[in-house]
Amino acid sequence: MALAAGVVLLVLFTAAVGYYIVNLTPPPPITSSTETPAGGYSTALLFPFNMSVNAPPEVLLAPGRFTEAVIIKISPSPSASSVKSAELIPLNATAVDGIAATFSPTPSVVLGGNNPDYVNVVLQASPSTPLGNYTFQVQAGSGSAAQIGSFNVRVVQYLVLEIEGAFQPVDLSVPQGGTVYWMDLDSVTGTNCAVCQSCIEYGPHNVTFLSLKGANSPQMVDDSVYNFTFTNNGIFFYYSSLNKAYSMNGTITVTG
Repeated sequence: MALAAGVVLLVLFTAAVGYYIVNLTPPPPITSSTETPAGGYSTALLFPFNMSVNAPPEVLLAPGRFTEAVIIKISPSPSASSVKSAELIPLNATAVDGIAATFSPTPSVVLGGNNPDYVNVVLQASPSTPLGNYTFQVQAGSGSAAQIGSFNVRVVQYLVLEIEGAFQPVDLSVPQGGTVYWMDLDSVTGTNCAVCQSCIEYGPHNVTFLSLKGANSPQMVDDSVYNFTFTNNGIFFYYSSLNKAYSMNGTITVTG
């Protein structure tokens, strides 16, 4: 059943990579329509809520790649504790400048009682997405009851993600003079723990080369970013020396 205009919408769009939490001012209570959508969730509640955007200072993305480095948290405000039913909040996102934004695991949030809900923002760049900086704005609510937050995205040409105890991609080819960025998405306590509720300790990591002096990174945790520009041709093997099994490794192939 289509929801009426009073239903809270979350709209993601752009104007122009530890999580940084944008805490937003709680909005006035939002009263939705009297419709009851499939599943029995009430949309006639006076259900005030708080929203926060959990994102790195700068989210790195590469053309043709995707990432899930942003988490949206929607939680009932203390004054909502007296509400006995559940409120369905659908989510919506727009594609901007070749970057599509979708939600995982579902494009909606159901609030009930005192428990918050979490949704990953999946950012997917097309192969032709221009390199550069983008500011995404997040809006929850409607009219004068809206809350607004934002996060920054930087599209780079060559990117390696540190996620679930591995470098992704393992092998990367770049031209001479190319700059490779590494971004850590494994915190010391695991990846996306707030969402999955089941954490595995993957971090911290680093980037250690066997035969390339001056190219090693410091310890990387909590969305930290490291980059190195390759000026010599060759095949360069690297690994994380902080990985106990020394099984986290990769290769950069540089050609002139």
